[in-house]
Amino acid sequence: MRLRNEIVHLKPFETVQETQEGDLVTREPSIFKRLAGTGALGTHPLFEESISAGHAVSFNWVDHVSTKAMSRWACNTAAGIVKGLINALPTSVFQDRSLIAFQGFEIIND
Repeated sequence: MRLRNEIVHLKPFETVQETQEGDLVTREPSIFKRLAGTGALGTHPLFEESISAGHAVSFNWVDHVSTKAMSRWACNTAAGIVKGLINALPTSVFQDRSLIAFQGFEIIND
């Protein structure tokens, strides 16, 4: 939800910082730290090369979250929540019907 809010309520002037050398660079949202371990963030080889060479780089951070891996992570997170809620229900007709109704909520592995 925080990632959604960062994108929907993007404040361009708050995402740009000036370095000590006077270059303007993009500030990544703090949610990136939480997502870094998911493998869902994309990388840009051109930017990685520039950064490793010591050059200041500005990029659109939304590109980093616009990946197939991020889509998979989001779908798997939603599916996990739905399945967890259904499994937490007491054994009943409602739980059985929920399992049938939401059987498409499966974890994507590829």
